[in-house]
Amino acid sequence: MKNDLLLRIFLLTAFLVLALRTDTSAQDQTSNRTLTRADPVTSLPSTNKRWALLIGVDKYQDSNIGPLRGAANDANSLREVLIKYAGFPSDQVVVLSTSEPPERQPTRNNILKRLSNLSGLIPNDGLLLFSFAGHGIERSGQAFLIPSDATLTEDLGLLEDTAVSVTQIKKRIKDTTVKQVMIFLDACRSYPTGRSTSSNPLTPGFTRAFDFDINNREVTAFVVLYATAVGHRAYEYTEKHQGYFSWAIAQALSGGAANVKGEVTLRALVKYLEDNVPKLVALDYGAKVVQKPFAEIEGFRADELILSLASASGAITSMSHGPVGSQPEITRGTGGNSVDTALAANSGLRGKVLLSRRYLHNEVAFSEAEDEFLTALVQALQQVNLNVTLEWTLNEKSRREISSQFLVNVEAVFFMTDRPAFASMKMAVANVTLRAIDLSSGEVAAVESVESRGFGNEQSQARSNALKEAGQLIPKDFINRVVERAKP
Repeated sequence: MKNDLLLRIFLLTAFLVLALRTDTSAQDQTSNRTLTRADPVTSLPSTNKRWALLIGVDKYQDSNIGPLRGAANDANSLREVLIKYAGFPSDQVVVLSTSEPPERQPTRNNILKRLSNLSGLIPNDGLLLFSFAGHGIERSGQAFLIPSDATLTEDLGLLEDTAVSVTQIKKRIKDTTVKQVMIFLDACRSYPTGRSTSSNPLTPGFTRAFDFDINNREVTAFVVLYATAVGHRAYEYTEKHQGYFSWAIAQALSGGAANVKGEVTLRALVKYLEDNVPKLVALDYGAKVVQKPFAEIEGFRADELILSLASASGAITSMSHGPVGSQPEITRGTGGNSVDTALAANSGLRGKVLLSRRYLHNEVAFSEAEDEFLTALVQALQQVNLNVTLEWTLNEKSRREISSQFLVNVEAVFFMTDRPAFASMKMAVANVTLRAIDLSSGEVAAVESVESRGFGNEQSQARSNALKEAGQLIPKDFINRVVERAKP
């Protein structure tokens, strides 16, 4: 009996020891498999470590694939914004679009080659921004981006050989070993064959394929911005010759989503897209047409991550003096009517132009927002090597007094109208008439009018955005005619 008791105690002790060892071993194995998640990323890499590959496909070699009208513009406008406001070096933003030379056409080979080449250029602690505007399609659960030389077919094997699978794009991005990734996807705009009966909505295949696994440290942080929700299509903004989604991204990063400091955060960008794109689409196509962008964000602290620095809504941009032979620097003012009188001291000047402004009477006060247009106008004149001086107002007497100093007076006449809000968005319409007056004869040498609308959470933001948009519509013909009159 005693021996039986001792045997039972021995067996129980052995069982407990074995159980403890097994549990400890299991915990060790689990610990080895589980990776500690990194702290959320709150800042982008330094500017020299930022790279972008922007693709826009309007025209296709396969006649069965319907053309688009704004994809190439999407790529080019995003390039300008990334360089001007988001700190990307100009030689590190690569555009492949159907408006580019043959070596930069958005063919399957060029897209894959550029991604492959980037693997040797982007540092591990850098940032890669990949953007695609064009047709997308899903076959047998696989998502494809359609390059310019693709063959549209139901044969999955042939499609894989000529299109670019989203899975392949993801693999190429992972091969760069870059730790921060941003993807803008403005695809599924219409059915590739142009059949109006098919809406070609975004499918789950796209969202599944672009899911990076940050738990396994493939990347530290990533964001994917989709032009529309699963089950809906993306539309082209015919008036702007761009996609609504891509146009809104450019607007947001260039200041439309800026806070009072002029900063555009990732969270603000997403909110701007979610607020503005559906309303713009509904305004043009009707309330039943839905396009609502969405984002997948992992590893980024969106509220703190600053994507661009631009003029905040209602802030003032002014021209400051620079040394002879330099381009004037654009700086943000602190408020009030602070457009300074500025002389552009460029080499090879063609003539001296006096720029003034006046208002047509209305009840809208928008003096702070007017600089959005005036700055763009000054830059347009300086780009053709004109020496520009700014003055607030000129009457006939003052024109005569300064006629010996300047050849042409370019006058901007402003009229702003507040429109009824659309849903929760404030709206304003800006009308700007440009006149070029030959100061030697008093003759009006050229007249052009620009009209644009703007949206914002506040009325001042809507006015600012309306004038900012007007600044992008300054006719080249007007500038050319000013050049002709301003020749010494």
